[in-house]
Amino acid sequence: MHAQSADPQNQYAIILPLKLIAGQPATFAVLTADGHVATGTKVVLSNGEVVTTDESGRAHFLVPSDVGVMFARIPGTEVREAADVLPQASSNGNLQVTQIPKMVSLENHFAINGHGFRGDADRNRITMDGKAVFVFASSPIQLIVMPAANLSPGQANLTITEGAAETVTDVTLIDIASLSSSNPQIRSGKRTEIVLLARGTESPLNLRIQSLSPQTVQFVQGSEAYVRTTGGLDNSAVLQLKGEGAGPFSFAISLESTSEKANVSVARDFLAAAQKTAEPNVANRIQKILRRLRAKNIDLAKVRNDLQQTPAQGSGDFQALIRASRRALNDE
Repeated sequence: MHAQSADPQNQYAIILPLKLIAGQPATFAVLTADGHVATGTKVVLSNGEVVTTDESGRAHFLVPSDVGVMFARIPGTEVREAADVLPQASSNGNLQVTQIPKMVSLENHFAINGHGFRGDADRNRITMDGKAVFVFASSPIQLIVMPAANLSPGQANLTITEGAAETVTDVTLIDIASLSSSNPQIRSGKRTEIVLLARGTESPLNLRIQSLSPQTVQFVQGSEAYVRTTGGLDNSAVLQLKGEGAGPFSFAISLESTSEKANVSVARDFLAAAQKTAEPNVANRIQKILRRLRAKNIDLAKVRNDLQQTPAQGSGDFQALIRASRRALNDE
């Protein structure tokens, strides 16, 4: 799941393309905490422009002409997300898809990278097994989409069409379900376990779990946990929970990238901006990560692991930049 706030006071999430083109059209969406589109929501961009989501929960806007990091925030909250505004490049406008995840969650949106997309989200034509795919956010070089409804776990055919051009590829749809009771007993100071079952593949999966109710439930490692499924027919993992208080709780699960690709230059832009506002000890950590990203041979696994240790929970510009840099390193 992209950009879902774990702060109970922030009941929205902004779905914004990671990469924008200066002076070109783009679309973002706003979701409520329960995943529904938020209509009539005002969002302020870095240049002061105010845009409002329509009945689809989305808003179209013209990207500022200045190159660099752009923020989108919801007034009266600390909800915000960051995007990297890149310079315009010469292009014939032809459709070219450069990266689609091999595995995607049925419950979460995912990014498609390339060229020749439409900044107006509704003008992009995408289907999965012949069913229309909803485009949450878009720019000429990136789409953020949701798997078509009523699809089953397993392999699906994804088709992107632009004029006479068409790109067809296979993706594997993954469903993560809890095998535990729907209401496990959570008590303050006590630990319990939930078994997560992955359907759609027998390959081991790396999962990132984020607590959306940190006042009720944390993980042994904090408000985020990383687990790996066993693979095989019983493709499962055990998630350990630690009670913080009484009440309902929820968490978001996302698939960790195993791609050997990354938007390194974009990640550097976000991290350089984050370093300027970080506390000294965190700024030193970011500086080490930046040095690794400037190396001739980049160890992506090491960099991703180091960045996972950098706090990204909560809101504000710094957290938005760390979340964005993680997405860039996962080629999202």
